[in-house]
Amino acid sequence: MKLCQEPFEKIASKEKPIELRLYDEKRRMLSVGDKIRFALVDDDRQTIDATVVNLHLFSSFRELFSTDLFCKCGCQDKSIDQAVNNMRKYYTETQEEKYGVVGIEICID
Repeated sequence: MKLCQEPFEKIASKEKPIELRLYDEKRRMLSVGDKIRFALVDDDRQTIDATVVNLHLFSSFRELFSTDLFCKCGCQDKSIDQAVNNMRKYYTETQEEKYGVVGIEICID
């Protein structure tokens, strides 16, 4: 999975043990125990290997951010509204409504 610089660094530092994605066809194939390789968008030589330890399913990012998982998503410095707006850089509200969202809880290998 590709990541921008900030989320990549937060995952590497273990500040962000939950990666957020749409629960689209590709993510529906994930299972606990699967291996994921995260790579920087502009430099796929920089990678982080991780194992999926849990999948948290929600209908929206707002719903996910309204749980105790919020502090594990790398956006502790934001309000829920700011965190939702930040996700709009990556996904539209229409996509979110179509697929739902998944918090992929990982452990770095």
